Amino acid sequence: MRSALLVVALGIAALARSQEPVFLIHQKVPLDGGGNPVVSDLAIEVAEEFRTVFKLNPVVWSMLDSQFRDAVYNQQAPEGVFDPTIPQLESVARNLKAPYFATIQIKTDRELLGTIIAVYRTGQKKPVWTKTLETESQVGGVNSRLQAEKALARSWGFELRQGVFRSLIREVAAPIPDPIDGTPITPDPSRLPVAPDDQNISDVEVRVADLLKNRQPSEALTVLWEAVDQRPQHLALRKLLIDTLVKYGPSADAVEECRRAIMLWPGEDSFRLARIRGLLALNRSDEAASELNEALVRDPDSLDVIELKGHVALVRGLLQQAREAYLLVLGKEPRPGVQASLALTVALEGDTAEARRLMNTLPPTDAATTAEIYYRLAMGTQQAIERMANEMRELLRLGRLQSGNQNAPPRAQRVFKACEGLSGVWVSARVPENHRASHDRRVLAQKLLTQAAAEILQFVRSSNPDSGDEATLSLGEALRQTAEAHHDYNAER
Repeated sequence: MRSALLVVALGIAALARSQEPVFLIHQKVPLDGGGNPVVSDLAIEVAEEFRTVFKLNPVVWSMLDSQFRDAVYNQQAPEGVFDPTIPQLESVARNLKAPYFATIQIKTDRELLGTIIAVYRTGQKKPVWTKTLETESQVGGVNSRLQAEKALARSWGFELRQGVFRSLIREVAAPIPDPIDGTPITPDPSRLPVAPDDQNISDVEVRVADLLKNRQPSEALTVLWEAVDQRPQHLALRKLLIDTLVKYGPSADAVEECRRAIMLWPGEDSFRLARIRGLLALNRSDEAASELNEALVRDPDSLDVIELKGHVALVRGLLQQAREAYLLVLGKEPRPGVQASLALTVALEGDTAEARRLMNTLPPTDAATTAEIYYRLAMGTQQAIERMANEMRELLRLGRLQSGNQNAPPRAQRVFKACEGLSGVWVSARVPENHRASHDRRVLAQKLLTQAAAEILQFVRSSNPDSGDEATLSLGEALRQTAEAHHDYNAER
């Protein structure tokens, strides 16, 4: 009975995947340094990775792929063609109704694996995205080569999640329930290969630091994913991977890696705290609050946990709770990041003068801390503006439908004061060198938002329809500028 249920479940999953858009993948036969063909499973690894993270049904141009064999049988793909041209690939993609197809090129040397992937939109002659990556894995050994290919596939997925395939990201699946009793099936850490925690990782750290210094986060993550695959129970490596994902990767990836790490090291609180930060960045505040409750039970006096309590409250708009948590931390020790978060909190409460004072009295910080504080302000502001935008639209609606509503002016006044407070924070913020261009645009966008809030306040006080129309236009332009400034900021990271 149990096996029958599993077969049915897998059959349903397979049917669902088969109904998703096809993504055709062709891997050119790789050559070694001497020009000789070598075996590679990179296309298969890419298909597996993309099938997991995107709402796509990858089909590899190979007779080993059952879906491709069906395409040949149904005369949707040519038989006996092993190295198709781009027009041939596009023709098959059209036949399979695939919106995208990709080519992969590999050239291996004794200790290098060099790769180029190009993704084409069906119907366009030039690739919409291409990436060259190289890893220093010893490709002569089967295990190390496979690990390198897995890491490359993950890195390409990481890049495409932020760009071309952003709208195709698959939701992270929950652990598969046991069909009998519903208990989640999770990996058994005792069955994983064990690597001593004191194993030297200095080479990995140096390579990652160099790549990040050269603004190559995808390459750095490739190195880290490969290293973690080789030593899955190496705590320091796992921490380095998660720290890098938190700073440079999509927050969803960081959250998922933290979940895996918590399963392996349930007593390692740093992974739980990192997961809370990632959930907050994704605006998944309910999940963050649930994780926070666990952290508070485990260590209620930890300043790191109390600080996160403030962050969770701030994201949820509970400003008094956030202020109390931040003041408690600052009463114990100076933390520039907490002081900046407190400035953001009091700004949203409408105290512009205090917000500016807190920003102007921040202690000196190094470049990394300055960047972290700036990131915290950017995320907090973005989430606050999303809440305020809904309130401003509601005020415009009330002003039109319920002229003279007594509650509207006080609500509009609070929004205006919050916008004014945010402007004070951003005018006073210390700007990392790489964010100067987007910062000027953000300050302008914040001033436009404050102006729109002032016009909405005037409208609900006067009930003048013309004022309402002007305020609506101003709000639309301010939100457009705000979104573009935030987009520019993300592009600079």
